[in-house]
Amino acid sequence: RHGYIHGMPGTGKDAFLHAVSALARIPCVLRSIKPGVNIQHWFYSRSFNKEGTEWERGPLLDNLTRGYEITNAQGAVIRRVPYMFLITDFDRADRGQAEHLRLITDTTLGRVEGPQGRTEVVLDGTMVWATGNSAGAGDTRGRCISSNVIDASIMDRFQRVYEFHWLAWKDEEAICREKFGVLVEQ
Repeated sequence: RHGYIHGMPGTGKDAFLHAVSALARIPCVLRSIKPGVNIQHWFYSRSFNKEGTEWERGPLLDNLTRGYEITNAQGAVIRRVPYMFLITDFDRADRGQAEHLRLITDTTLGRVEGPQGRTEVVLDGTMVWATGNSAGAGDTRGRCISSNVIDASIMDRFQRVYEFHWLAWKDEEAICREKFGVLVEQ
């Protein structure tokens, strides 16, 4: 159900998941991790007015709990299609950002935290995929120094883990020739 793809920049991690979404016709929600940024607003936000605190559901909370809603001509929901939730640069997440994923990827019952600490059940069939440059243990090669160590109890929730490698030049040459034919000839 959930997966993690890691590999060096330029190996096609995100492109692969975009292709899966397009070819399988699975609606995809994409979010990128930026270190130090509060991602709570993806799920909910609060503001204050003269009546007091006002809570507003974020778009990702609805995406994860309600899915993509297919409606009839009268506007009634006739079917809910689960999303693929793609988080890019997940290995750059700080502890607070990574914690948001702990409940969502729970293997028995995925939940997402909403306003005032209430949790809602993730729509059955929702897939969570994350990509990163490291396998969750931080950067060991010195090439992607912004990679953080991700708690093993979070990484263990990904049932599928894949490593992507750069293509061998002989394989990539054919792609480049096909894709940039005029440039290759020049």
